[in-house]
Amino acid sequence: EPTWYEGLLRRKAVNLRKVLGKRTPSCGSSALPPNRLALPEVRPKSGLQQSVSEPAFAPKKAWRCVWSGKVGIRAAPSMDGERTGDIIQGGDVFEVVSERRAPDGVLFLELADGRGWVFESKAEVGTVCVRHEAPLQAPQKPVRQPGPELYERLNVHAGLESRLTVSKIQRKLNKEHWQKEETDFLGAQGAAGFRAFLVGRFGTISAGWRALDREGRGHICFSEFCNVCRKLGFHGNMRTLWKELDAKCHGSISLVELDPEAARCVDTFKHELVQKYGSMATAWKEGLDRGGRGSVEEKDVTACCQRLGLDLNGKKLYKLLKNSPPKSTLGLSLKDFDEQAAIRLATGGASAGVPTKDREPASDEMTKQQEVPTEGDG
Repeated sequence: EPTWYEGLLRRKAVNLRKVLGKRTPSCGSSALPPNRLALPEVRPKSGLQQSVSEPAFAPKKAWRCVWSGKVGIRAAPSMDGERTGDIIQGGDVFEVVSERRAPDGVLFLELADGRGWVFESKAEVGTVCVRHEAPLQAPQKPVRQPGPELYERLNVHAGLESRLTVSKIQRKLNKEHWQKEETDFLGAQGAAGFRAFLVGRFGTISAGWRALDREGRGHICFSEFCNVCRKLGFHGNMRTLWKELDAKCHGSISLVELDPEAARCVDTFKHELVQKYGSMATAWKEGLDRGGRGSVEEKDVTACCQRLGLDLNGKKLYKLLKNSPPKSTLGLSLKDFDEQAAIRLATGGASAGVPTKDREPASDEMTKQQEVPTEGDG
């Protein structure tokens, strides 16, 4: 019985013979007679070696053994075929070059490695092999482990010394970079770093203190300190910084803990103004802003200190009182000088010109003054 491939060749030969027989003669030549095109001689394979489903050049297909036991490989596609001694086990994936169905209906698979045939299923045991959809992976080459010879060649390589030198330079530069980062990080420098942050952000520590003491009470607690520092962009160990600032454990800090000299200078100046003019609003109108411009300059503060008979540096005092950036051309306003007095003066309150309660002048022991300041205090 011819195979399907042999039948295909026969049909193609018949169709080609019909086409050549219908050609018309041209240039004195005539079409080839039908008997000139003979069918190719087909010699079927003898015995059981004939494949009934696949040509010799058919692509290989993958199959997988799904039976839990062992399947013996046979030398011929028959259940009675001789065993070759090789086996396949459950989970094995193998390639098949041809398939043949035996007279009893069992499909046999020819292994691509030439070991023999295995059957696809059997009535007594059920399905033994199924088609494997996943493509077969090419076997991976074993990874060669470096031996002592490789390390010996690397140690005597011409570029080894230069690579080691470059590596040392890179490690040194990285170390210097991180050291500089740690040095420039003000949050790791304690109270000194915090004071440097205030000076860099606001120009003076006193101006930075006014940003911390937003309610103008003269002191802040730990929670207020942490919240304002986060809003200002200062990062660091807040608890350690607080313990360093509040060394005497008062529970709150003031300008005295940040800059004692600035606190003494500002407090002395405001105390003398209240003593002479009675209130901060009156002192602003009669002692500082005599022209009613709404702001005062450095010369006005210096002249006021001379009238009060204070031995204070007017230029330094002006910078301490000013709340705008150092390079700003804006002068000192009443809001910078005393925010509460500016509010009373703007609203026209009855207490705008009422003298405030007298206070004792500032002393060197400013750390003892932790009480809440009066309305006239800065």
